[in-house]
Amino acid sequence: MTGSPEQPEYVWHFKLSSDEGERLHPEALTEMLRRQLKTLLSCAVLTSDGTDLRVTGFRLLEDLECEHAIYAGPAPRSAAEHDAPPSPGEAESKVS
Repeated sequence: MTGSPEQPEYVWHFKLSSDEGERLHPEALTEMLRRQLKTLLSCAVLTSDGTDLRVTGFRLLEDLECEHAIYAGPAPRSAAEHDAPPSPGEAESKVS
């Protein structure tokens, strides 16, 4: 199938379900990106040069000064964080 300006070859549609809770951002594009990122982060761990990243927000290229939150509260811990052995400071604080 060949794409054209009237009929692009690939079109992605993402439904924003109403059970996601309230919107964090009034702009539709920003809210759509937030929900897509939140969904992707629930099933994948982003990394940078082998180091796991704990992503909490994003910036749009058109306005790099403004960071948008992905989560209403603190970001959930990734599976890698759950499986990792506690750091020495964490282990001591749990014993106390």
